[in-house]
Amino acid sequence: MLRVVRVLALLVAVLALAVPARADDPGAPFRAKLAMNAVIAKRAASALALIAKQSPPRGLSTEQRKTWTEHSRALAAAAGRFAALKVRMDAVLAKGVHAPPSELAQINLELGTVQQEVEQDSSRFESLGPAAHARHEAVVKAIR
Repeated sequence: MLRVVRVLALLVAVLALAVPARADDPGAPFRAKLAMNAVIAKRAASALALIAKQSPPRGLSTEQRKTWTEHSRALAAAAGRFAALKVRMDAVLAKGVHAPPSELAQINLELGTVQQEVEQDSSRFESLGPAAHARHEAVVKAIR
């Protein structure tokens, strides 16, 4: 069933890209960017959720383990923010040509804002040493 849904989604995406942009549609470039950003938001949400579930490495002190747990919670919350953003992006995309360009541009900007906030939040936890640095790099890679 999931495979059928994916094939249908791919077919719809291909057909949407095959339709030439109308000259009277000023939101077309914003809509195309929003479609790409929706994919990025979905990928970031799932990647961050997986990173948040990683168990702490061995050898951490009690304080470091506490910080690791706090970081895991922050990453899970960030995954939720990306997932919520994806839902809002899908709602705007569903409006099609009726979505105003300003709304398309605004939601596109939200992705950059959320990415920046998550990256800054993740960098707070680099006091855990090499384990946290590797985790932070994975977070940055996931949200880009």
